[in-house]
Amino acid sequence: MLKKNFFILLLLSLICMVVCVARPLRAQVFIGPAASAAGSAGRAAIDPGETIYLNPAMVAFLEKYYASISTESASHPINGTSGGWGISLADGTAGTLLPGSLSFVRQIIDPPNGISDTQQDIQVNLAVRPFRSLAIGLTGHDQTDQILSNLGGAQYTQYGLHVGTLFTPTAAVGVGFVAYDVIPTGGGVPAPYHVQPTLAVGGSYSYEKVFRARLDMVRPDTQNPGQRINVGLGIESYFEETVAFRLGAFWKETVDQDYLSAGLGYIGPRLSLNYSFQQDIRNGGNYRHVIDLWLPL
Repeated sequence: MLKKNFFILLLLSLICMVVCVARPLRAQVFIGPAASAAGSAGRAAIDPGETIYLNPAMVAFLEKYYASISTESASHPINGTSGGWGISLADGTAGTLLPGSLSFVRQIIDPPNGISDTQQDIQVNLAVRPFRSLAIGLTGHDQTDQILSNLGGAQYTQYGLHVGTLFTPTAAVGVGFVAYDVIPTGGGVPAPYHVQPTLAVGGSYSYEKVFRARLDMVRPDTQNPGQRINVGLGIESYFEETVAFRLGAFWKETVDQDYLSAGLGYIGPRLSLNYSFQQDIRNGGNYRHVIDLWLPL
């Protein structure tokens, strides 16, 4: 049965990737504090409280039940202000036929143009790990945008599908590939709110239990000038197994923004807490704070 589930997911994934490569690319993805502090890189680095948002295959590597809650706030001279929160439940326990997760994210975005967007996203994720070093996962999500302005309001609902893989040839190395929103957006949704496909690849390297490096490359829009790619790079240093210090840089070339980031994490046996701070050094006058709390059940 496990092999049958794997080949079904593999077939769906190949179809989705073909569709994704053939279409313009852009994505809406929540990035938690561990990845945010490490340059927004996390497609191949397993952080139990937030991996389900970045790569659907990772839930198969969790090996426990996890619950998490996250909150964020941001201000930017170009992007405006935003704030939100999210909750998630994940089951990756050994012996589970299809590890999975359920999450809900709510964000309020107020850009300088005065048109606010209250965005809600529900995600359901299933994954399979047919081999010890390989997992593949699918995430279906329902995103609703509630738009308000001086001229009135509107609501748009869109459905998307993410597909991801994670390969760990050794205990120290991880390689992830994710195709986001491979189902085309339905008609009637204005272009600025379209949920469109995005491709991302990530890598991670760990040295024993004291250091980890991450690198992500994301192509968010094939129509962007020069086909530019966003790059995130981060490092983690563990003072001991339970305390992590993170630094990173995120070159968001598609919108001419460059971020530096830092954060701290406490990874306990029953409770974990992470915090990150990001700032756009190219434009200045901005910040993004993210905090999450997660625990194994």
